[in-house]
Amino acid sequence: MIKNIEGLPILPYEPVICKGPSCRAVLNPFCRIDFRGKIWICPFCYQRNHFPAHYADISETNLPAELIPNYTTLEYTLPRASAGPPVFLFVIDTNLQDDELQS
Repeated sequence: MIKNIEGLPILPYEPVICKGPSCRAVLNPFCRIDFRGKIWICPFCYQRNHFPAHYADISETNLPAELIPNYTTLEYTLPRASAGPPVFLFVIDTNLQDDELQS
């Protein structure tokens, strides 16, 4: 069971993810923010990312939960449907050389 955290903010939208080619970091309080340019800089790959349209009102006094320093842990409620049950594939190799059959 996962430990329950009191006062954990639950956000009803998908996380803002870095557009870096090999990075998938999520917007967090450790990112550098350019409020005038409406961009954030990933602390891992230094990729400059534009904020999505619903962050148009972002400012130093109007921060989204992801950027509040006290909220280093967040939970997202994703609006998309679940992927479904897991699929398991078992592969059995029955092709052996004659010398491998000898024990």
